[in-house]
Amino acid sequence: EGMMAIVKGALPRALFGPDGCGRRSGLLEVPARVAQATAPIAFRIEDMLAQLVDAEANPEIGGLRSITLGPAALDTIRLDVAQIPAGGRSAPIQETANSVFAVMQGDGVFHVAGQAMPCRFGDTIAMPSWREFHFEAGETGALLLKVSDRTVMEKLGWYRNGAANR
Repeated sequence: EGMMAIVKGALPRALFGPDGCGRRSGLLEVPARVAQATAPIAFRIEDMLAQLVDAEANPEIGGLRSITLGPAALDTIRLDVAQIPAGGRSAPIQETANSVFAVMQGDGVFHVAGQAMPCRFGDTIAMPSWREFHFEAGETGALLLKVSDRTVMEKLGWYRNGAANR
């Protein structure tokens, strides 16, 4: 990488001379920056599980151990992964963010407005804003991916969490 940095700095100067060298170097970097900004972001499950081992219980996600994924570049969505031990249960969760949950491992039951919704690996559950719910893991526990618009709600000053106020 050090050699590439030298080449990127020296090559435009050698080809175009010292006048406007900085501007030309910047223009040469544009395609790489655009590709980097639009590239998909991948998360390995092994890395997530390792981070969850050290994660603290998060009262905003029902007291479950959870991590937030992704760089700050994800400025309109938030990605969280929550781990629920076998037979474990979250505290009630209620927030102004709309959320979509995907079961990454295991199984369990979402309890929403008195209705039990069993789910297992591969299932997706959409949770509208301010709908109180909790999750109960099955015999093997569960790993849930939560995709929400919380980031947007926070930036607008509209995010509220009912569970945190109990």
